Amino acid sequence: MIKKTGNRPRTIRNNNLKLMLNLYGEHKALSVSEISAKINLSRTTVTKINEKLLALNLLAACGKGDSTDEGGKRPGLYSLNREYGHIICFYIIEGFINVKIFDLSLSIILEEKIETGEDESLEIIISIIGRIVKEYLSPDQQDGSSRLLGISVAVHGIVDSENGICYIATHFPSWGSNRNIKKMIIEKIGLSIPVHVDSWIRFKAYSAKIEGEDPVFKNYVLLDAGQHGIVSGVVSNGELFSGHHYLSGEIGHTIVSASETKQCYCGGYGCLETYIDCKRLVKKAVSLKNRYPASLIFQNNPENLTPEIFDIFRASNMHDELACYLIDEIAGWFAIGLSNIFLMFDPEVIYFEGDYSNAGDYFVGRLNEKINSVSLNGLEKNFRIIFQDSRHSMTMLGAAAFARDYYLFNKIEA
Repeated sequence: MIKKTGNRPRTIRNNNLKLMLNLYGEHKALSVSEISAKINLSRTTVTKINEKLLALNLLAACGKGDSTDEGGKRPGLYSLNREYGHIICFYIIEGFINVKIFDLSLSIILEEKIETGEDESLEIIISIIGRIVKEYLSPDQQDGSSRLLGISVAVHGIVDSENGICYIATHFPSWGSNRNIKKMIIEKIGLSIPVHVDSWIRFKAYSAKIEGEDPVFKNYVLLDAGQHGIVSGVVSNGELFSGHHYLSGEIGHTIVSASETKQCYCGGYGCLETYIDCKRLVKKAVSLKNRYPASLIFQNNPENLTPEIFDIFRASNMHDELACYLIDEIAGWFAIGLSNIFLMFDPEVIYFEGDYSNAGDYFVGRLNEKINSVSLNGLEKNFRIIFQDSRHSMTMLGAAAFARDYYLFNKIEA
């Protein structure tokens, strides 16, 4: 049984200070007037908080902004002090570990890719992490007293993000279950440095706070759907939402059909992931080939090779009859899944990433048509779906941002 233990990170009692730290975390540089306008604080209050952050060396002056339309004095700009310290992030993927070191402004100062075995043991991976951390610290910093502000580790699976326990590792059966990765890392490095372990999709969702639009959304879901399946990360009121059992965002295993007889790998029946599975879609296309012998789906396969999912996407955008039939069905299942997300979390926006985000105009058009007819069709649904390319780098950016924010908030509170 998954049990919820431990405590949440402390938060700053001074809400104005927290608002400003969030702003500095979301933007490269800001003036006093810009901050004042964004969070409705007086310039005097903003200036006083800036002075406190400057005294702590967390903030740095970084030049001048543009002058006003009236030709007034150019305002001073401030940003987080990038020289203050660093964060080391590890992203564990089947076959390798991505390593990146970020400064306080979340600029990358070092990156490395370390190859591992296909189902590498957790003990070996922890040894690699320990070695990287020790190599980063110079001899006079082996106690971790300076520069290293935190360590973040992103994994695929179900993770207790408070205690750093990986209950199920998606690509590493050799790990078994209920492995306390955080505890193992702390014991390996022997330092009192904050260690954060979480699901890759949650860290990736957190990155939208940094790379999202301006104004930054506070309530959103980042969904990644493609050949790996479908999963999402939820941000509520600017904070990651994991849920009581750390299952928040497992949209792929919500039930969308009670009549399904094929079992999902999770053990259930009728899961959304079963219906949007890319292999299932390709298999269905092949089964209908004799009925649609002239389909553009098979045009790039003169030797009767199995088509790629992207062949179906391309053909649907050329209004191929079979491809459009297949994508119509997929859009219907996605409409149900996205409707469930909106009903459960009521986000301002859903960021849609993964292979399906590149399906093209036909899929996007059919999805938008279907989503309004799924549930509460008498209610105007004022939401946005933003389709964007999927980037592994965003997982590590989110992991760094999370560790950075944890450090800043607790530093100020201490």
